[in-house]
Parts: sequence; structure tokens; C-alpha cells
Amino acid sequence: MSRNRKPLTLGEKLRVIEEAEKRTGSTKASIARDLNIPESSLKTILAKKDSILLNASKFGLNRKAAKDGKYAAMEKALVEWLRQARSAAIAVDGRNFEGEGRHELRCAAALTTLKPPTAAAWIVADYVGADDDVAVCSAVSLDDIIETVRPDSAETSDEEEMDDTAEASASVPTYTDVLDYVDNIRRFACAYDEASQRYYGL
Repeated sequence: MSRNRKPLTLGEKLRVIEEAEKRTGSTKASIARDLNIPESSLKTILAKKDSILLNASKFGLNRKAAKDGKYAAMEKALVEWLRQARSAAIAVDGRNFEGEGRHELRCAAALTTLKPPTAAAWIVADYVGADDDVAVCSAVSLDDIIETVRPDSAETSDEEEMDDTAEASASVPTYTDVLDYVDNIRRFACAYDEASQRYYGL
């Protein structure tokens, strides 16, 4: 046996497991000697049999290390994008990837320059208006509104009051949350526009 360690592929480890299971009466030392691997390696392989079987089905038999890539989530998203592009009959090549990346960077850069508007920048008249023919109700106070939606106190139960309290304390999304939602919508719209342009040749 050589002192130089030779990493075994998952397929070779599976063959070692099969050979060890065939020779149930033999000692581990004799099996290791016949397979030309150290006895400690044989013991480790047999101890990790379940994970080796799982990794062989997940990564294939030719892999030596059962590790995901450095950016597993990004790789998964890229594979999903490729599947969607293929199902939409979009030709996928290096230029498409490069174009997608540049487009995403431009859109992301535009979003990072957005600043929340200050209260002084809002002019109500610019955003709210009514035509003369629109029916307008008289002013209603907050107390009047609460009274119209509040059920009779005799009919409410403790559970309903607890539900109302939970609803009232529901968190309002932060500015960052809203930007995330807008970013997701923008990405979908950008991807949809580009996919339709490529697909329909617009």
C-alpha cells in the first residue's frame, strides 16, 4: 500500500461497499488488502454508507467530493432560468447571459439611486382630485368610523377581541420591504418584456 492518499470517486466507494457486503465472513483487514485500500478507509466508507448512497444519487458516480458549488442558490436559479428559457423556445448562448447580466445591473443601479420622498415633496392636489360629477360624502370622524365597524359588545367574545388585537398589531412593511417587493415585480416585468421580445421578435 502506498502512503500517497488517492481519493476515491463515489462509484468506487459504492463498489467497495458492494464487495464488503458480499464477503460477510471475511475480516475488514483482508477485504481492504484485496481492494488495495487502507483498512481505516474501508471502515470509514462502511460507516458512511448511507451518505455515500445519497450523494451518489445526487451528484453522480464520478464525483470525488460531495460538495455543492460555492453559490448553490445562484446555480439553482440559473438552472431554473435555463429551463424557463428552453420552454419558451429562447435561444440561450453567451450573449444572452451577458445581456441579462448587464440588464440586471442597470435595473439594480436604478433602484439603488431611489430615495424615499420627503413629506414636503408631496403636494396633495397633484395626487388627489375629484370631478364635479363625483358624489362626495360629508366629513366623518374617526370615532364615527370605529362605531360603524365595532360589533356590539355583548356579542363579542374574548377570542374575537384577541383576533382584533392581533390584526391591529400586524406589522406595516418597512421601506426596505417595499423596495424588495418592487424589485421582485420589476425583475418579473423586465424578464417578461425581454422574453416576449425575443420570442415574438418585437
